[in-house]
Amino acid sequence: MLQAHFALAGSVIICLSLMLGGLLLSTDYAVVSVAQLVFGIAAGAVMRGRSSRVAADDAADSASSRKSKRKPRELTSDELSAQMAREAAAEDAADVAVRIRGKQVAAPPADEEAEEEWDEAAEYALDEAEEDEDAEVPVSSLAAKAAEEKSASDSGISKIRDVIVNGLKKTVRDDEPESSPPPRVRDKKRGEKPTDSAREEMLASLNELNESEAALDYELPSIELLTEGDDVCFEEQTIEVRRKAKILEKTFADFGFKVKVVEIETGPVIAQYEVELEAGLRLSRITGLADDLAIALRVPSVRIVAPIPGKNTVGIEVPNETRQVVRLREVLEESSKQVKNMRIPIFLGKDVSGNPMTVDLSTLPHLLIAGRTGTGKSVCLNAIISSILMTRRPEEVRMLMIDPKMVELSCYGRLPHLMHPVVTDMRKAEAILAWAVDKMEERYALLARAGVRHISSYNQLGKEELMERLEVESDEEAEAIPDHLPFIVIVADEMADLMMTAGKEVEQHIIRLAQKSRAVGIHLILATQKPTVDVITGLIKSNLPARIAFQVASRTDSRVVLDEMGA
Repeated sequence: MLQAHFALAGSVIICLSLMLGGLLLSTDYAVVSVAQLVFGIAAGAVMRGRSSRVAADDAADSASSRKSKRKPRELTSDELSAQMAREAAAEDAADVAVRIRGKQVAAPPADEEAEEEWDEAAEYALDEAEEDEDAEVPVSSLAAKAAEEKSASDSGISKIRDVIVNGLKKTVRDDEPESSPPPRVRDKKRGEKPTDSAREEMLASLNELNESEAALDYELPSIELLTEGDDVCFEEQTIEVRRKAKILEKTFADFGFKVKVVEIETGPVIAQYEVELEAGLRLSRITGLADDLAIALRVPSVRIVAPIPGKNTVGIEVPNETRQVVRLREVLEESSKQVKNMRIPIFLGKDVSGNPMTVDLSTLPHLLIAGRTGTGKSVCLNAIISSILMTRRPEEVRMLMIDPKMVELSCYGRLPHLMHPVVTDMRKAEAILAWAVDKMEERYALLARAGVRHISSYNQLGKEELMERLEVESDEEAEAIPDHLPFIVIVADEMADLMMTAGKEVEQHIIRLAQKSRAVGIHLILATQKPTVDVITGLIKSNLPARIAFQVASRTDSRVVLDEMGA
């Protein structure tokens, strides 16, 4: 009985649940639609009320402005930015150029009266573009030729032939053979070693030029051709150096050192102040004040020479406020007595004390000049060449010049001292150095036969004594032997280009000449603006003891040239 009651109650509950679920499912969509409708009506009413209020406010503002004649209402920042954006957009739309199908379309008119005309023009442009699209597109000649060949091949017009391959018959097209271009001949690379014939031609030209120009009646240039030196105001320089001497003594006193300036030597660029130190004062304490002295003297830097060679004083080199230009003429005039005892005099300038610096190239015996662009390297090279031309005749000194730049030494192309025109091709430059090596060996053999050790001793022998020592038998042999051997100076403006073009051969020639050519009167003057290890190798540097270093790019370059910093 109880079980029947529970079954009846359960069935009733299930039926009610199903009815409620069906009712909810059927009324869900209707409820949502009604809610959307209600919210839409409410939102419309709110918007209409807001617009009516805004219109009323605008009408009130306009009426009040007409009555009171006040200024128009100022726009807020948001309204002002919106208005500016609309104006900018309108201007951009008017300026933008429109192209339709590759044709320029005019901008729409600003006034409303011309809108109809603009619409008609736009429709006409569109119709014309459609007509152009329907027209045939021109085809280039190459494309037409390719199309014809393709159509011909597709239609079977090309000829065919039968070929037997490995016993099988195959049908292939019988086309005309294509023409292949002729083989290209590769040019000789730059820097390639010249052939033996080229070297023989170079040797013959050098000998012919030497014989033809040696007999020229050359007169030394007059010193009047050179520019005179500038006048020096000694009073102003005296006042300047005395003032700086007092500053030096005061600066040392501020650091607790009792130092006295005993002598001042003034040169064209710097002045050297000799200072005497008190007893017990270490040199290291003085050299450590270089930067402080430069600040006190208001100069970029000072150089302390501790001690001065041959003296018990310390030198302080300070740049002059006004630099003087050192002319070649004044150096020539001041060192005229020294030139008489020199074989190849070269004038380098003036030292710290203002005394002329004149050296004999034959005693150096070779010279290396290094410095970056714009530091005076080329000026120094020209001064050395001019020194030789002003003091020595062609039968005394002959020259060979190598100029990779083609413009630096071109002004010396017509000199009688030259054994060969200025060399600008690096292949010929290697041949020139090879010829110099052969000339060196030839001269050594001649000196050995004459029984002398140096070219100067050979030149001092007379014709008769020379023939006796050489035991010459025929007149032809006597004419072939020179009774006077001139010095030969080889000038190379840019050594880096030589090493890059033919490094191994050039390095070997330079090393052999630097080691042995001094006694036979062949000397090298090498200049470079790239004093690196690959250009100035260890063997080359060890055989070039005389070096001139201008300002270089780094401390490493200074060590390569001078074995120390400072350049």
